[in-house]
This record gives sequence, C-alpha cells and structure tokens, in this order.
Amino acid sequence: MPRIHVTSPFADERATPVGPPPSAPTLAAGMALATALTATASWVAAAALISLRRDELRAWVVGPDTTSTTYILISSLLGLGVLAFVVGIFTTGWWLIALRGVGEWANPGFFHRRAGWWAFAGWVTPIVNLWFPYQVVADASRAVGSRVDTYWPWWIAWLLMGAGSVLDSSGDVLVEAGDIDRWALSLQVNAAIAVVACVLWWRIVRAATVAAQRAVRVTS
Repeated sequence: MPRIHVTSPFADERATPVGPPPSAPTLAAGMALATALTATASWVAAAALISLRRDELRAWVVGPDTTSTTYILISSLLGLGVLAFVVGIFTTGWWLIALRGVGEWANPGFFHRRAGWWAFAGWVTPIVNLWFPYQVVADASRAVGSRVDTYWPWWIAWLLMGAGSVLDSSGDVLVEAGDIDRWALSLQVNAAIAVVACVLWWRIVRAATVAAQRAVRVTS
C-alpha cells in the first residue's frame, strides 16, 4: 500500500517561542572570530616572512649552517596557526550550539538537517567534514534569520584552504634552493585563500549573531 504524505497547511507558519529566551551567543561569537583571526594572521605572517627572507633561506638550505632563525620563526607561526585552528573548532562549535539554541527557541518549526552534536564532530569526522559543517552553519544561521543569502563562497574557500594545508609538505623536506621557492608559493597561496575565508566567515558569524540578538530581543 503506498504511503500518503499529508502536509499541514500551517507547516510554513512560524511557531511561537515557548519558555524563557536563551542568551544570544555574543561571547561565543567573539571567541570564534578571535581564533579565526589568530590562525589567519599567523599564516599571513609566515607567508610574508618567507617572502622577505627567501634569499636568506635559499642560502641556508645550500650552505653549511644547520639552523636558521627564520625557518624556526616560520615554523612557529605555522604551528601557532594550527593551534588556533584546533581551538577554533571548539569555539566555533560552542558558537553554533548557542546559535542553534536561539534558533530552536525563536523559530522552533525550522528544520535542521543535522543533530546539534555535529557542530563539533562535523569538522573532524572524515568524509562528512566535506559538507556537514556547511549544513550546520547554514541551518543555524537561517534559523535565527541571518541576512546572509549564500554560504557557498565561504565553504569553497574553507575547503581550498584545508586542501592546501594537507597537500603542503614542502616545508618538511628542504634539500635545494628551489624547495624554498615552492614552499614560499604554497604559503602565499594558502595565506591568500585564508584571508578570503576569514573575511567571509567574519560576515557569516557577525550576521548570524546580530540576527540572534534581534530574535531574542523582539520575541522575548
């Protein structure tokens, strides 16, 4: 017997919030943006440093010296970026959970494609991290009435940045002067993509947070 799907004529109406309003995710948004800015600034600084000291590094690779202060500094900046990135997973997850809480209160009829715990797990789970975080961010933002129309530009920049970071291993093996040039190009491209991703991410977080603040203020 075929299934009959009945759609309520009231399905598209906005449900009335129930219970006390949650807090807007203002602090969590600030933390998420701070970690994103720290990571981006670290990668940009590393790219700028290798661009300014490229000749020095080329001479170091083929020379007798076993250590290079510039190489250590670049590696430290990249390490700081990775650390900020890891912390950013937690701060972003915190922001998404808080944002979703406002959305579920102010707009309880909105359908979220993923469970709330994917706000954390989606970023680190293989395969699904290619699209789950995009869905979680887009749904949580739309639920509170964010004015951002599309999230694809940010997500494409994010994926390109991640692919560049995974593929970049040139800094681990520096044998000849040409290796420095390839490493510099990789860092420069990744830094440029990171800046684009950070700008788009800033817009998404700010727009959604402002919408959440407005939703709590108007409906409470």
